[in-house]
Amino acid sequence: MGPPGAHGTVTGLRPVGPVGTGIRDQLDGLLRERTPGDRLPAERTLAARFRVGRAHVRRALRDLEAEGRIVVRAQSGSYVSSGGPS
Repeated sequence: MGPPGAHGTVTGLRPVGPVGTGIRDQLDGLLRERTPGDRLPAERTLAARFRVGRAHVRRALRDLEAEGRIVVRAQSGSYVSSGGPS
């Protein structure tokens, strides 16, 4: 696998324990560090950093999108919403 950070990763994130809650907690922290319009790291990057499958990351991102905290744009990525929670 390579040294930490070898995946062009996000600094400051740590691998998580329980999948659902851990990923969500990490993403919540990441959103607090960003401003509206900022692009989030790719699903693949987040999955590698959290040491989980992309499906788990995708589910967490879908939940955040449903809450209005992020906007997911096909072929572009996920972005911090300017609206906040709905």
